Amino acid sequence: RFRQLNPPLIEQLTNLGEVHGFSENRTTCNIATAFFNWARVRVNGGVNEITFEASPSGKYIYWYDPEKRNYFTYNSSTGTVKNVSEKIKVPLYDTENDVPDYPNAAGNTGWTVSDKYFLLNDEYDIWQVDPDGNGMPVNLTKGYGRNNKISFEYVKTDKEKRFLNADETILLRSLNKTDKTAGYWKLKINDPSAPMLLSAGPYALVSTVKAKDAESYLVGRSDINRSELYASGDLKRMQQLTDISAQQKEYNWLSAELVHWKMFDGKMSEGILFKPENFDPNKKYPVIFYFYERNSNTLFNYRAPAPSASTINIPWFVSNGYLVFDPNIYYKTGEPGQSAYNSVVSAAKYLSKMPWVDSTRMAILDRVGADTR
Repeated sequence: RFRQLNPPLIEQLTNLGEVHGFSENRTTCNIATAFFNWARVRVNGGVNEITFEASPSGKYIYWYDPEKRNYFTYNSSTGTVKNVSEKIKVPLYDTENDVPDYPNAAGNTGWTVSDKYFLLNDEYDIWQVDPDGNGMPVNLTKGYGRNNKISFEYVKTDKEKRFLNADETILLRSLNKTDKTAGYWKLKINDPSAPMLLSAGPYALVSTVKAKDAESYLVGRSDINRSELYASGDLKRMQQLTDISAQQKEYNWLSAELVHWKMFDGKMSEGILFKPENFDPNKKYPVIFYFYERNSNTLFNYRAPAPSASTINIPWFVSNGYLVFDPNIYYKTGEPGQSAYNSVVSAAKYLSKMPWVDSTRMAILDRVGADTR
């Protein structure tokens, strides 16, 4: 016989695999039965659309509550529910959320061995918390991310690894929210020191693959001119393995630069200006404004020329003598049109002052929602 387990509440519950010496079915069933007895009460209280996951050793079920903007755990032995992140006084969610809904969580890094600690992310740093809510949270990255506007993210080099050791040195990648550069760092979990920089620069990190039993890495790295594969033994020195971009040498390619300006509401904004490779500041260029949410963090992404049903083919237009500008849009609830106007038109007025912009030839392309703008 099968019985549905409250689908409005439970979107997902990961299975636990073989833990505690029990088979997958028995362990999952024992923990899930106790949990659902508690969760069934919550359904009547109107909680829904929450994803539940199990800790690696099966001691806890954990979830992020978007309404409360905190992480919670359910102890499978005691039946106790704890808010494990309430002592962290910085947001654990996207503070730039601009849709009429609860913001998404910044994510989590995982668990340490035996489910001793749960590692959470804010927008910049990584925190260690007690899954039973005892003790004070520990900022593992020592606030270096927030202080320097650098967002850290754990790089899981072993896809089968289910937990981290307490004294383990882990690999992080970073995005500098100011200049959009990326980098690799190392962090020892139980070390009081800040993360150690391995390398950083004006590029985007596309992929990171590590050899199983050696300090050897295969790295995918890109900028506006290339997207190539590199080999490295320490993530400090890179040896280029491919030369895919050689095929575009016969074409007028493009450059990308970050532009800042003041919008009509007085707030500063930023966007990406794409120019032809053969840009001549003594000429005047037509401008296409392409906008969709916020894309400035993709400054160093490679743009491959390709047809699309809804987005602009930036390399094609720029190669044919256009400038393309992609401004960030900061939406206000109930004001999508005015929000887009605040950004796009102010950007147009700003760029029109540039001697190399033809202000009589400007066009707008919106990816979606043109009827509301």
